[in-house]
Amino acid sequence: MFFALTSVVLSLRPMILLPGLYGSNLYATTQDYSKHWYCPSKMKNELFWVGYKFVIPPLYNCLFEMLRADYDESTDRVISPPGLSVDVLDFGGSDGISYVDTGIGGWHMFEVFGHMIDYLKKQGYTVKKNLFGCPYDWRLAMSGVESSIFPKMKALIENSYVINGESACLLGYSLGGFVINRFLNNYVTEEWKAKYVHKVIMLAPAYAGSIDTLDVAWNQYFPILPFLKTDEIKNTVQYIPALHVLFPNHVVYGNQPIIFGPNGEKVTAAQVPQFLIDHKKVEGKSIKMMLKNVEYSKAEPKTMKVPTYMLFNSGIETLHELKFNEGYDKDPVMTYQPGDGTVPSRGPLYACDHWGSEKYPIVCHDLKNSGDDYKHAGLGMNPYVHELIFKAAQDLKGDDWVNVKGTTYIEAPHVDIINNTYVVKPTLRGEKRFTKIVKD
Repeated sequence: MFFALTSVVLSLRPMILLPGLYGSNLYATTQDYSKHWYCPSKMKNELFWVGYKFVIPPLYNCLFEMLRADYDESTDRVISPPGLSVDVLDFGGSDGISYVDTGIGGWHMFEVFGHMIDYLKKQGYTVKKNLFGCPYDWRLAMSGVESSIFPKMKALIENSYVINGESACLLGYSLGGFVINRFLNNYVTEEWKAKYVHKVIMLAPAYAGSIDTLDVAWNQYFPILPFLKTDEIKNTVQYIPALHVLFPNHVVYGNQPIIFGPNGEKVTAAQVPQFLIDHKKVEGKSIKMMLKNVEYSKAEPKTMKVPTYMLFNSGIETLHELKFNEGYDKDPVMTYQPGDGTVPSRGPLYACDHWGSEKYPIVCHDLKNSGDDYKHAGLGMNPYVHELIFKAAQDLKGDDWVNVKGTTYIEAPHVDIINNTYVVKPTLRGEKRFTKIVKD
């Protein structure tokens, strides 16, 4: 037993971590960018997402100004506005993806991969040796991200191969899973994937979108700070294309209505952009930005042609439909579907039902848990999730990672999180699994 564990530690599979929406620290360089007198007239590589001075009034208006993107019609690209340059911290390392905020006395408001990175270090991982972070300017997703991060991402994965002599596991959390899917399907060749990518691990991937983004677009609030209501925020929400790309996917949702009007109107995923334009929730230049990024939510989520581990949750009520029964000037009635409170499980399940094959198997692991630790934002801090991801990355025998074929569906047993550890309670719900083989 000791020899087996030692072998695992000595041959850890390299991992590349991509965070989700809001999950990378962002640094700004500006020159007379703001229209507000109280905002800094000049900044040089200064943390704004999230620097604590920018979360107090009225300076949070400076923050929301810097969160906006711009659309360049001459190049058909989503970019940062004139006078604003944005960069990330510690590309390849862990500093820019552990916590969104800098923290006070070791306490943080917003965590991303902090606990997961600590767990992986305890298993023998070393940052920038066999554990790498891939922060990116999430504001610009997806159009702006492809041009800015994909070349650096490719070089990082190749460098991991040089250092470790073996292919890597790519881990994408939420929007990070969407980024990985686009990267592997549109930027690199199958030969490149065969050499450099061992497996993709998707944690609550958001490539099929979320109905939550429609609520955000309609009510024009910022999800991380929903209690703030200002004209600056209302304007900013229209200019964050990452929200547009996360509108419900047209193929996954198909012709199913997701918005109902007071006079019998039914709005499908494909009709959402025009619905928002008609109701003046997206106006001016932001319309072209939205339509540019909606091109990504039109496309069917396709297999990446690499082995895939899909880890998601269907145990929490997640927004499904908006019903404006009493009129568009009243709050809608909301209906719900299975998911993790943010990302519906129908997105991961679409991949499970369409991607798996003998050559490129997929393991679909449904946590099926209603606890707070299994909500979308909490999954990255969940110690049970950490262990599942570690085992998946290492292909440990006894956990169905050796010679798996087709699609394997797993329903996790009931697991409680207590004092940063977990307790399995199979008496409440035991593990279930079955495999479906699809010929290549």
